[in-house]
Amino acid sequence: MELLVRLAGHVVHSYAQYLIILHRYNWVIVLPAELSAASVLIGFWNKAVNPAVWVTICMIVVIVINLLGAGE
Repeated sequence: MELLVRLAGHVVHSYAQYLIILHRYNWVIVLPAELSAASVLIGFWNKAVNPAVWVTICMIVVIVINLLGAGE
């Protein structure tokens, strides 16, 4: 049995492909929200540093963890 789902004008042929698209979409939406929340939280204790610096530092940490495959 084949699952056909219409997503943004494209036909997705399998459940696994559909989950991959949803996973990527989730991280496109969630990651910026998490980074801005982290900068607000850290900025509560350190108001002298621009929040963009904290966003950049947290983004580098997330990228390094993903590239190293931590937890696998």
